[in-house]
Amino acid sequence: MNISRNSTENDFSVFFKDLHTERDSVQNVILDLRIAICEQVSTSEWDSIVAFSVASYDKTAEKAQKKANKKIGKKTKKPFDKTRTSIMENVISLEKQKDIIDGLDALILQLEKLGINLKTYDVNESSILKRKEASKTDLLKVVEIRNEIRIMVYRETVGFHMVAKENTASEEWKKIIKAFNKEMTISNF
Repeated sequence: MNISRNSTENDFSVFFKDLHTERDSVQNVILDLRIAICEQVSTSEWDSIVAFSVASYDKTAEKAQKKANKKIGKKTKKPFDKTRTSIMENVISLEKQKDIIDGLDALILQLEKLGINLKTYDVNESSILKRKEASKTDLLKVVEIRNEIRIMVYRETVGFHMVAKENTASEEWKKIIKAFNKEMTISNF
C-alpha cells in the first residue's frame, strides 16, 4: 500500500477492513481455544501457567531495561529519525515540511499509545487475562481496546501517507516513503 504513490484512502480502507476481518476471526479462535484450555486445566495448573508467563515477561522486561540502561548517555534515537531527516532534506518548502512532520508526529503518538496499551494488557497487568474463569465477553473487552488503538494507528498511517503525497513531488515522495517503510515497525516502540 505505502509503496505506491497512487494508493488512495479507499485502497487503504479496503485493505485494512480485510485485515481487521481476518484479525477478528483469528482473535475469536484464540479466545475460544483459551476458554477450552481453561476448562481442561485445574486451577493449580492455570496458576502455574500464569506464574510462568509472569516470570517470562519479567525476564524480558529486565533484558529490555538493561538494554535501555546501556543506551543512557549515548545519543538516543528518536522514532522515525531517518524519515524526519528525509523530509527535511527532500522537501524545500518549510510549510510543506511542517505539514508532513505533523502527520508523522500524529502517527508516532498513536504508535506509542499502542505500545503502551500492549504493555498494559499483558498478563502482569490485566486481571482479566490472569483469571482462569474470564468469560469471552471479558476477554473481548481487552481485544476491543487494542483494536481501537490499531484503528487509530491505521488512520494516522493513512493520514501520513496522504499528507506526504499531497506535499511532495514524485521523487521526493519516493525518498520519504523509502525511509518511512524501513522504520515502520512496531519494534520501534
